[in-house]
Amino acid sequence: MHKLTRSAWFLGMGYYVAGLYWIACALHVQIEQYWYLVPLAVLGIPAICALIPMVATGLTLHGNFKKNSQKIICFSLVWFTLEWIRGHNIFGGFPWLMLSDIWIAYLPFAQMYAVVGNYGLTLITLLIILSCACCKNWRQAIIIIAALAVWFTWGTLRLQQTTTLDTTHQVVLVQPNIKQVDKWQPHLLRQHVDQLTAATDIKRANNVPTVFIFPESAIAYRLNQEPQLCRYITQHLRAQDTLLAGSTRSVNGLIKQLYNSLYILEANGNIKDTYDKVHLTPFGEYIPLHSLFPDLIRIIMGQQTDFSFGQMHKVLRSVNSLTILPLICYEGIFFDEIHPQQKYDWIVNVTNDAWFLNSSGPQQHFAMICACAITWGTPIVRVANTGISGIIDGHGRVVDQLGYGQQGVIVGHVPHKLKSKTLFARYGNTIVFFIYGALLVILLISHIVSKRRQVIS
Repeated sequence: MHKLTRSAWFLGMGYYVAGLYWIACALHVQIEQYWYLVPLAVLGIPAICALIPMVATGLTLHGNFKKNSQKIICFSLVWFTLEWIRGHNIFGGFPWLMLSDIWIAYLPFAQMYAVVGNYGLTLITLLIILSCACCKNWRQAIIIIAALAVWFTWGTLRLQQTTTLDTTHQVVLVQPNIKQVDKWQPHLLRQHVDQLTAATDIKRANNVPTVFIFPESAIAYRLNQEPQLCRYITQHLRAQDTLLAGSTRSVNGLIKQLYNSLYILEANGNIKDTYDKVHLTPFGEYIPLHSLFPDLIRIIMGQQTDFSFGQMHKVLRSVNSLTILPLICYEGIFFDEIHPQQKYDWIVNVTNDAWFLNSSGPQQHFAMICACAITWGTPIVRVANTGISGIIDGHGRVVDQLGYGQQGVIVGHVPHKLKSKTLFARYGNTIVFFIYGALLVILLISHIVSKRRQVIS
């Protein structure tokens, strides 16, 4: 193995360990049972992800390219391809800590999500970084600086577009801040329900329909089996109000058909509709390949009941015909799984990041939800058990938020969707694939021409 290839793996290892260490925090609740998985979480997952820069470096070196431009394109295309595989595989995908994430803190640059999404922006980021690294003269430097200046100017102008608030509906985000070690304690379950119910007893604007939102798995009972509890948690709602509540759902009381769900409830406690999580979190909500290696999985993970997969993404409708696209936890980072043909007013993302304590995990998760809002030009209401909860507009700007570890509510209005669809909402990854294909053709033609010149000389 070439020295540069090994160095690329160690560089990637450092990057992913620093960015993904928080995964091990999820084991803190049952650390006595799963302590042996900590090294796998801290080092194993980053070691696999670090194969991306290693393979990209190795194949670029193997190509024996003469020009820097060829090396830049080859490296970027290989990295992009492996990144795509990381986000789309039999284990459900893990498009976390992509290079595109570096732009989220800089909103003018982050507006590019609206054009090419997270995979396309990763490809652009690679091309820019490598072009800077291979810059040899002032002419090349000026071209790079000019491109970045145009990008920044375009993003700044896009942010000048005003987004108005939807004052016809009010939203109340409830962040209970219940620690994961306490969440399923039998003697605390009723107290948690009372805490959530009390949060709905607030002063509201007269005659303005209000949507109350509880986080993922906020209610530790299966609401479809508890009609009396449904009436209890909606006791403070008016006829025009709606409650979205995260809870589990079972079919005919069977534990083998258990779903991670979001319920939409009316003021009388009636369940108007439910959404079952489609994209489950591997090793958290289900064990991949469980049916193929049941005995081995039982030895490693112990006895665990998998959640069932929901059938499809669906739009929920409130009492007053407000349309909402629900995304539960992990689903919010799969931008390309949102179907543009579905019409909705808001995206609602409910999650429980209490598993990851006050690490960088919840911060990264919230940032990616902001990127999702930019990608689709749609406001997102995010409600997290321990934070970060917030209202985000279609440009990725945070209208209001509650930080990690805070208990409270956000009462406000949600911005309208952007007037026109983003390019990504119109064409999805088509633009990205076109760029990918064009670069691949350029690389192949350039490489063939270089080989012929080498033979002639």
